[in-house]
Amino acid sequence: TTVETVGDISATYEASELDVDSEDYEQSIQGGLMADALSSLLAGLFTTMPNTTFSQNNGVISLTKCASKRAGYACGFWLILMGVFGKIAGIITSIPDCVIGGMTIFLFCNVLVSGIHIASLLDLNSRRVKFIMALSLSIGVGVTVWPFAFADMRASSNTANFWRVADDASDALKG
Repeated sequence: TTVETVGDISATYEASELDVDSEDYEQSIQGGLMADALSSLLAGLFTTMPNTTFSQNNGVISLTKCASKRAGYACGFWLILMGVFGKIAGIITSIPDCVIGGMTIFLFCNVLVSGIHIASLLDLNSRRVKFIMALSLSIGVGVTVWPFAFADMRASSNTANFWRVADDASDALKG
């Protein structure tokens, strides 16, 4: 999640049209990594899956041109409110799937465009950059082309596969 956090914070700075060469940027990276590490630690203590940052936020920022911390706090407040009161969350679940799907596709395409923009700033003559981009794309496209490529990694206890899970583990870990 560390690599994703750094990428998401960098994309947030770019979408917010803030200076990436500033000292504030470095502090934001450090603060974001600390928050990500703390949330993953707490998730482990509460025996849940670790958390991560979300790239969709960058799509929303570039779409709305609103990168205010106050707006982020307001969204966090609403998310907590929906988590505590089921009736409020019920309003969100009543949104049709086609609306949620359309918005999700648009936001992820927006994230893709941001990634292409960042990749266009790289030196494509470098073997290292080419290798990293080719590996990333081959894993992403490969899973789409062959969706069962990693199916054996979520092993049941009666097979000797790559990633063995104990019998008494929770169902979430077994897959």
